[in-house]
Amino acid sequence: MVNLPLIICLLALLCEGQSLAWGDLYPKQVDMKLLVLAGDGKEASFAAIQLFLNHMGIPYDKVLVAKDPLPALSDGNKGLYQGIILATGTLAYQENGEWKAALTAENWTKLDAYCRDYRVRLASFYTFPEARFGMQLVDAVSTPSTIQLLPAAAPIFPYLNLDNPIKLAAAYTYLAKTVEASGEKTTPLMQVSGSTAGVVHTKPDGREYLALTMDHNGFLLHSMALYYGVFNWVTKGIFIGERRMYFTPQNDDLYLPSRLFVSYIEACRPTTFIVDQNTPAMAQCPLLRLGGEDLKSLREWQLNWNTNPQLKNFRITMSYNGYGSTARSGTKPDDSLVAESLRSLDAFFWLNHTYDHKNLDCYALDADSKCRVANFNESTFEIAENQKIADQLGIPSDKLSLVTPGVTGLKVQNFLDAAVAQGIRYLVSDTSHPEWVPPIPNTGMWSELQPGIFIVPRRATSLFFNAASGLKGVEGSEPDEYNAFYGPNGFFRVGGTADGPAFFPSVQSYDAILERESDNLLTYLLRGEIYPSMFHQSNFWQYDGKHSLFTDLVDRTFQKFTRLSNLPVLSLRQSEIGKRMEERLGRETSPIQATLDPSNWITLRSETAATVPITGICPLECDTYGGQRIARMQLEAGRQVVVPIN
Repeated sequence: MVNLPLIICLLALLCEGQSLAWGDLYPKQVDMKLLVLAGDGKEASFAAIQLFLNHMGIPYDKVLVAKDPLPALSDGNKGLYQGIILATGTLAYQENGEWKAALTAENWTKLDAYCRDYRVRLASFYTFPEARFGMQLVDAVSTPSTIQLLPAAAPIFPYLNLDNPIKLAAAYTYLAKTVEASGEKTTPLMQVSGSTAGVVHTKPDGREYLALTMDHNGFLLHSMALYYGVFNWVTKGIFIGERRMYFTPQNDDLYLPSRLFVSYIEACRPTTFIVDQNTPAMAQCPLLRLGGEDLKSLREWQLNWNTNPQLKNFRITMSYNGYGSTARSGTKPDDSLVAESLRSLDAFFWLNHTYDHKNLDCYALDADSKCRVANFNESTFEIAENQKIADQLGIPSDKLSLVTPGVTGLKVQNFLDAAVAQGIRYLVSDTSHPEWVPPIPNTGMWSELQPGIFIVPRRATSLFFNAASGLKGVEGSEPDEYNAFYGPNGFFRVGGTADGPAFFPSVQSYDAILERESDNLLTYLLRGEIYPSMFHQSNFWQYDGKHSLFTDLVDRTFQKFTRLSNLPVLSLRQSEIGKRMEERLGRETSPIQATLDPSNWITLRSETAATVPITGICPLECDTYGGQRIARMQLEAGRQVVVPIN
């Protein structure tokens, strides 16, 4: 963390001898903000650009040129944008069934003059090949293919493994060849079906364009692979915001058993689990609790992945319920799971999950057999007793954080007050419920009932909490339960109606489930989502003595990720996740004013205190991710800060 007053001249010595000729890159002052232009806003690429920028926290203005004029690009003294991104090359839109180009000749004259005079780069996310971008149309394809990066792409996409093609599907793609007028230079970056599909094109007056010829969507692999290179290029590697790849799986219910899904027992089918997981009939469902060998195998599996430099920081979080480790639960003093967990204290993160996993929204029944929420004392006991057991066992618990049973208690005033009284600040929610999806990516939300509690969104997965096996037809079978939910006769229907079509018209195999769910985890990784992911103790059971649902899924996810990217994967304690989300949310309430100066300085100002990550600089201290430096600047309210770029 950097807390800097106004930098005095002495600090300029730090910049002497630097290799970056910043005045050559930006001859005039420019604000650290992007301008994103679209036609009518219906472009899929426009939505993708915003999604990726929002995840990274890069400030930007968006303008729909079909409806509104171009904004002022400068104020006469400085440029108002450090880069320009077009959703499509001409910002084409439809009007009365006819395609029109929103970027008129007058628009282009303004953009060209600004890019030339301020040395600002322009990127086109989805581009029809034309001479402006140094390309000419050859053909167009809509069938699945691959993108092959060329050697010239290495400086722009250094985080991708150039030898491995990138899957290209569900995106109309123009195939091109390069063209150059006198004094121009067109450098192909990638090919599709042997033709050019992306270039950097420079004009004689110094203007620089980057153009891609395939369409984009925030859920498509090629879009998630390429977006960072485009943004980093257009900002010349220095911007407000950051990009990191996170994966923080949380294993709920350690020490407790799980009631398993069983297809042939009515009480153990999906409808019952959804309606009430605590009915007396549930006693018919078999119990499964991890053993010491399961945890030992998991630890060794994690350590094996840690030998990969990209995954040396990968850690699983164990959310424990202390009751399951005590004699009161029937656990023997020499319990192998407890003993193995004590040999694994340094291998995992540890997190309080309450003492005995009671539903905080329905802690007990009142005189009328209606649910009663946990009171203050009961809530205090659930938190404090579990922490007490952790202290007795020597478990290094994250004392600022808690995972509640079944994500209950988040709207229970008694519990929230007790949590604050016990020093808790961060609770998780479930993003499968729309009310817990934050409007700003990579942020959380403050509790409406207790201002001392910050809610950390958590991603649910389709490894169900009551499934333990990848083998079809056995108790706790993941394929059986997945199909019971989503298969041809599944409980869930498209559109949420009883007569709606099934999500999948055919029975899904275990391999198909792993393929789909690993794609989901890969999506969260490539977007740079900081949210933790939800799993349960039954998912970690070795169903065949070697594999678990969790390790099968994550193996496939990591294999896909490491084939595509060379970036490191980070796992964080929940309190660190919450802290980062707090900081990001705070920045959004008071936009940062930041200006790049050609004399190698950045001027920063915020009306409220804020912590601002800036990629590409290291004034006094910083960390490095993916070969780039990232400084975290701490700004005081209303005070201007000037920092050196290098």
